[in-house]
Amino acid sequence: MLRGRSGEKSDSKNRLGNAAQQILTNSTNLRENSSSEGYRRQPDLQLRIEELIYDNQQKDITIAALQRNYEGISRVFKEEKGKAGEWSEKIGNLEKENTALKARIQTFESQKQKIAQELEKTQEELAKVLKFYEESKGFKAENLGLKQLLEKRKKEVDESNYKLEILKNENEVLRKTKAEIEANFKKVKADFDTVNRDKEILADDSRVLKEQVERLSSETFEKENLLQKFRFEITNFNEKEITNSQIIANLRKELSDEKSELLSTRNKMRELYQHFQELKKQHDSKETLLKATFNSEIDLNVKLTSLQETLTEKEIEIEKLKNDRENLTQSLAENNIKINNTERDLEITKNLLNAAISTSEQKEKDLKNEIKKLAEGIEEFKNKSYALEKELNLTRNDKEIRERSLTSDAKKAEQLLKDELIAKSIEISKLTKESTNFKQIIEGLSKENSLLSSSKKALEASILKLQEDLNLIDTQRSQYQNLLSNQSQYTKDIESQLIEKSKQAVELDEKRKLAISLQEELDTIMDLNRKLNTENNQFKLEIDLTQKEMQKQNSRVENLCSEVETLQQEIKNYKKQVSGLEVSNFNLQELVSKAEKSLAINDKSMSQIQILQSQLLSITSEKDSINKAKSLLETELLQRVSEISRLKKQISEEQNNAKSTGESNIALLQRIEQLRSELEKYRPSELDTQRAIKSLQERERQLGKGLERMEHALHSMETNLSCHSCFNLLEDALMCLPCGHVSCGKCKPPNEEDCPQCQGIINRTISVPSFSEIAGKLIYEKQALEDMKNLLSVS
Repeated sequence: MLRGRSGEKSDSKNRLGNAAQQILTNSTNLRENSSSEGYRRQPDLQLRIEELIYDNQQKDITIAALQRNYEGISRVFKEEKGKAGEWSEKIGNLEKENTALKARIQTFESQKQKIAQELEKTQEELAKVLKFYEESKGFKAENLGLKQLLEKRKKEVDESNYKLEILKNENEVLRKTKAEIEANFKKVKADFDTVNRDKEILADDSRVLKEQVERLSSETFEKENLLQKFRFEITNFNEKEITNSQIIANLRKELSDEKSELLSTRNKMRELYQHFQELKKQHDSKETLLKATFNSEIDLNVKLTSLQETLTEKEIEIEKLKNDRENLTQSLAENNIKINNTERDLEITKNLLNAAISTSEQKEKDLKNEIKKLAEGIEEFKNKSYALEKELNLTRNDKEIRERSLTSDAKKAEQLLKDELIAKSIEISKLTKESTNFKQIIEGLSKENSLLSSSKKALEASILKLQEDLNLIDTQRSQYQNLLSNQSQYTKDIESQLIEKSKQAVELDEKRKLAISLQEELDTIMDLNRKLNTENNQFKLEIDLTQKEMQKQNSRVENLCSEVETLQQEIKNYKKQVSGLEVSNFNLQELVSKAEKSLAINDKSMSQIQILQSQLLSITSEKDSINKAKSLLETELLQRVSEISRLKKQISEEQNNAKSTGESNIALLQRIEQLRSELEKYRPSELDTQRAIKSLQERERQLGKGLERMEHALHSMETNLSCHSCFNLLEDALMCLPCGHVSCGKCKPPNEEDCPQCQGIINRTISVPSFSEIAGKLIYEKQALEDMKNLLSVS
């Protein structure tokens, strides 16, 4: 029985220990979860306060758990107290556990003291934050006034910056145009240089062609074709030179037009500069703007001077071109003399060509005889090859028969036969090659016959064309004098080539292969001509681009002139307005003094409104902070009440358990009572909560009174700033002269009629924008007051 009771008691002891450990682990987990959520949702100070309160609550829970353990231990101790000395060891262990529990309780007390110190520190920090908040209110009121002044100054600075930016952009645009013009002129010069280089390359190529033509000579048909091609090329070059001369003439005209336009713009800019100087003397108030425009005009004059320099450079280039043209005319005269000589040479070539035709006919007859002989030789060769093949077949058959009964002596004879067969096979291969060569020769001769027959006809036609061309050359000689400047060397080379080809027409057989190379070189020359055409087209496009850019510059200069004229007109209008205003200045001063008095009253009311607004903002911020504090206190009260109710239930349960099990330890009960007293100290009293509620109610009343004052002030402002005809706020306010009454833009009375208030005659009206600004502010302040009322009603 004793052993059973002791087992039950040990089981109960273990259960109590496990329960205590579970309570501690749950408390730590709850603390971690609550701390992680609290740091995310609430400020730092409030989180500290809540953590400290939560630590107290968890410590109370641990104390209750320890009390339960102690009561269980005391129960076990009382039951086992009367037993034998076997349980003395267990009692010692229990006493050790009691001491450990006491040590834990002491550690909890020290932690509680630390928490109290941290609460005091947080309260001091809250007091500092409140002081800083009160100081920030005063700084806000000062910042509002400074912001208004800054906004006014910013507007003025923005206007001046905008004007300066416009002038800077104009200067940058003109600089860019100048750089573009310079780049385009450089490109044009580079293109001229490339064209001259290409011409020199062509001259070198023509010299190389001379050396090659001295070695080579083609047939008469090819000569005539080359002559026709060269003539067509000469005509093409002449046409290109005509177009180039026209382009140069157009460019010169355009340059002269641009020069005249620039001179006209220069005269206009001088007149404008003089006019600006006169305006500068008259209007000292606008010296800053006029200085900026004067600087821009100086930049334009500098740019005009740079343009004049570029024009002078162009004129120098044109003079150089004129000198080149004169040199070309001289070279053309020399070329004409050479052309006459070439005509004589062409007549000589005609006679030579007739002689060559007679020789070619004789050669045709000889070639026909050779072809017949070659055909007979081919037939004989075929018969021989057929006989050789038969012999080879016979030898092969004999070889197969002899292989069976050959001896060492027979093998030697076979080797001799093999050598003979190899020699015969070599002869057959040679004969086949010769036959192929004969065939190629026959085909070449047949082609030559066809070419010679066609060349006869071509030569006869070309002779007729040459006669016609000579007649045309005489008539067009005067026209081509100014256009054959760049092709003079080229024509000389062609003439020399023709003379050399006429001398070398006899050597046709040796120079057929080199005719192909001549054709390839002619193709290269044609490609070079095409490249020159493409480069000329590019040059034309670049000239068109430069013309367009010059037109853009002229348009920009015209725009600047138009802007200057508009400025002059505005200045004239301003003078007229000033003269009209000086007449009514005296009446306006009186009216302005009246308006200033009324505006001073309005400014006072506006200053009062601003003060009330600042008070309202501070009160609303205080109300929000108080509402937040109130909500926090209410949540804390609810938590504390729930915890107290839970602790009461636990205590009542533990008291019932203690009555059934026995009396608990007096020291632990005293400690529990101390902890309860400390908990009651930390509880907020009902008096404190009632006082806080009363303070909040009083502040709400003060806010309601302040809002009522604001409403009265705004209502009085509306009456002062309302139109007397439509009873709405003054929008686009106008002041009637000379009576000085104000009305809105919708109810504007026409001139020379009665005023709606005093029924006096109106001479004119003046706009007063300050009234419309004040009206806009009133509307905004009304909306703010309504929002504040809604907030108070919700709270």
